[in-house]
Amino acid sequence: MVSSQTIKNAIELTAEGKYAATVVSAVAEDPTGYGRIVRDSEGNAVKIVEHRDCTEEELKIREINSSIYVFSTPLLLSALGRLGAENAQKEYYLTDTIGILIGDGHKVGVSICDFDDTRGVNDRKQLYEATKLMNRRIIARHMANGVQFLDMNSTWVHHEVKIGRDTVILPGSTLMGNTSIGENCIIGENTRLDTVSVGDDTTIDSSIASHCVIGSDCRIGPFSHVRPDTIIKDHVTIGAYVEVKNSTIDEYTRARHLTYVGDSKVGKNVNFGCGTITCNFDGQDKVGCTIEDNVFIGGNSNIVSSVVLGKDSYIAAGSTITEDVPPLGLGIGRSKQVNKEEWVAKKSRMRGANYIRLDDKRSEV
Repeated sequence: MVSSQTIKNAIELTAEGKYAATVVSAVAEDPTGYGRIVRDSEGNAVKIVEHRDCTEEELKIREINSSIYVFSTPLLLSALGRLGAENAQKEYYLTDTIGILIGDGHKVGVSICDFDDTRGVNDRKQLYEATKLMNRRIIARHMANGVQFLDMNSTWVHHEVKIGRDTVILPGSTLMGNTSIGENCIIGENTRLDTVSVGDDTTIDSSIASHCVIGSDCRIGPFSHVRPDTIIKDHVTIGAYVEVKNSTIDEYTRARHLTYVGDSKVGKNVNFGCGTITCNFDGQDKVGCTIEDNVFIGGNSNIVSSVVLGKDSYIAAGSTITEDVPPLGLGIGRSKQVNKEEWVAKKSRMRGANYIRLDDKRSEV
């Protein structure tokens, strides 16, 4: 929580004032539990008193000790050798060195910082408060660099995250790890990125991605899951309820909804019809498929492990493909349809006005 400016100010004050030591202090709304700074008429520190050792008058002091000090090293070593433990805790207090140095005729300065720099973490509530404060500092830094956040209170950003100018972060987003986001992107709502590289002009909507690469001008989501070791190149669409794992997807490929691509290599300009599955687990090993450029896959198709779909080939909707499909070929892997005339009437399966009704027994125990 300590800013570099706080440390710099204390060091500069020590040099300018030729102090034996400088104490970094802050003013607390509620100083309970903190050591108090007692000053003389010139503003120099006289002593630091731990809360349990304070008098009634000293308890009224709101300037508290941050436990950050700048010392002249030889003078500090001299004072440490004379510490005692005559206090309520029977402990050796580093703060007592201040009184020893003053007793030796040296001056001790006080450098005031923002109270937030002094925050400690002793329980879950204080951890939450410190985390929220640090998150706001991180977001403010990104906003100063041209990133737009719609709601600081519902967005969480790890300190290592990098975000390009004119990117918009929508509410509910969590950006974690070594994530890097390009310029002019839209991230969120309710998106989580963990160690993801995102190119420029990409939109990720209500999705999760981790340890992967997403290119420029891509459209991801809503409700997509991009799993580790995936590389999605530029101009790709990964739509609603699509999951990609350990795969490479080349430019201009589209999987708009309800698709799973696992452990596979996918070429350029491939179209995945709704409900397409790459069957990448044979019961023993994870083995993906190879789908070459310009392939069209009809809806509700299953592409079985290690199959190669040749360039410019088509897969008929509803197919289970178990063998390679040659370039420019059409793969059909489904049984022939059979219609049985008048089957409904013969079997007395007429539905008529038998509408589905609520179960009257649902509320019974």
